[in-house]
Amino acid sequence: GSEPMLKNVEGTEIKWKDGKCLTHKDVTQKQRGKGKNKGQVRTVVKKERQDSFFHFFTPPRMPSLDKMNEEEALRLEAEYNSDYDIAQAFRLEIVPKAVLWYTGDGMQEMEAA
Repeated sequence: GSEPMLKNVEGTEIKWKDGKCLTHKDVTQKQRGKGKNKGQVRTVVKKERQDSFFHFFTPPRMPSLDKMNEEEALRLEAEYNSDYDIAQAFRLEIVPKAVLWYTGDGMQEMEAA
């Protein structure tokens, strides 16, 4: 039989409250005008990506399988395998024992095992 092949990955969009996003930071920059706007200063707000656990819920886009070389395919497979292992740990260890982790007892239980 042939090995199963990943064809699609879906994530969950997190709808952050204003000013509470942990994945991006608003960076305000002042820019001076050029040309006919010379001498004027305008303020520009850019979103800057921050390191965050919450990026896990936004999976990378699947590239076209016919445009991918073998090295890219192996890298992508390793990345998705790692994500799968993390998701399984969440499903089996973190979520069912959420209260224990919140109180700190989850770590003690893990160390005792």
